[in-house]
Amino acid sequence: MHRALYENGKRLDVREATQSVRVDITQQDQTVLDIPGALQPGRVHFQVVSPAAGRAGVRVRVETLRARSIGTQEFPVMSVSASGMVFPNFVSTLPITGGGWADFSGGVHVTATRLAAGIPATVVAWVEYSPGPPPTPGRCPDMLFASIPNGGTLEYGPPPAGARQVSIMADQTFAAGLALAWRDTGGATVAGWRQWDTGGPSVAPAGLSLIATNNTGAPADLAVAWT
Repeated sequence: MHRALYENGKRLDVREATQSVRVDITQQDQTVLDIPGALQPGRVHFQVVSPAAGRAGVRVRVETLRARSIGTQEFPVMSVSASGMVFPNFVSTLPITGGGWADFSGGVHVTATRLAAGIPATVVAWVEYSPGPPPTPGRCPDMLFASIPNGGTLEYGPPPAGARQVSIMADQTFAAGLALAWRDTGGATVAGWRQWDTGGPSVAPAGLSLIATNNTGAPADLAVAWT
């Protein structure tokens, strides 16, 4: 028999415990998955599928529900319609799905919001329970992308919950005119930061906020990935 799992005081069967669902996202913060409580920790997986041509994007919000606290993580995910992509020996017309996962204990509540109102999006979610905490806890990369005007400053914010590293992606022709810095809660610069020039991940300090300034003479595209 499946190890005991409970939701609102009721034992769940195997089908209910795995909670595989498929939801068309039509409104803001639409519920995808809701498990108020369970005895075992686990990992909730999610992916977005576009039923139409083009790119479908949603922001998935995962709330971990405990007796006296609620933890929140957010993930932007996207799918791209394949439209006849050719692979060796066969042609695929299925969308290329993007997704991620989040570890949880106690209950878990998953909602999703479409990023582009005119493009349909469907979210598929499921959970995998384990006798103990997952052996490789972590989060999928959370990407923030923006075009910064010349002379402009953009605040990418503090590291999101669960993020330990940050990676910066920029057009190399703009590198000399881009400046990054960490600021404290009072807005004071704690440290200038040039480590992103190497292209590798760097430590993401909790309690500080990442600021980007563009003095290249032209708009600069800059992406920040939290992992």
